[in-house]
Amino acid sequence: MKKFLICLLCLLLCFSGWGCSQSHNNKSDILFYYRPSVLTYGKDAAAIRSEVRPDVQPSQPLEEILSVYLNGPESTKLSSPFPPNVTVISAQQEGNLFSITLSSQFSSLKGLNLVIACGCLTMTILEMTDATDVRICAQASLLDGSKSITMNRSSILLLDTSAQAKSE
Repeated sequence: MKKFLICLLCLLLCFSGWGCSQSHNNKSDILFYYRPSVLTYGKDAAAIRSEVRPDVQPSQPLEEILSVYLNGPESTKLSSPFPPNVTVISAQQEGNLFSITLSSQFSSLKGLNLVIACGCLTMTILEMTDATDVRICAQASLLDGSKSITMNRSSILLLDTSAQAKSE
């Protein structure tokens, strides 16, 4: 099931474009990744986009930052991929692995919606930490039949190169 979800995310992102819609130069800025409010397809489209949150500082406790993140985006062009009332139960980093357990509401996501939410959460956590892998669990629940989902940058296809391949 985990391989299916990762393949599904790769397929979605392959047809949707680059996962980061903004560039940012200030290393103290934190990017929060969400899905676009209106999903479009084409050269500059993306299934995952980001926004800079100047109200959040890297010096804040990580659980506090993640709580702000789960409250959703400020931009009306973005929407939260998470169900209402999802909270962080635990979050910790051990070596290169960042493990996060979310409240049971998170397990209501299935299929593509789950994959996009995990992709957004993974990109946000990788942006804020020096972790290379993110393990996502839901409290006392399975995620589409799996105990956890683990993602990293290389398991998320962010760049649509199909347009370049056709023109070559």
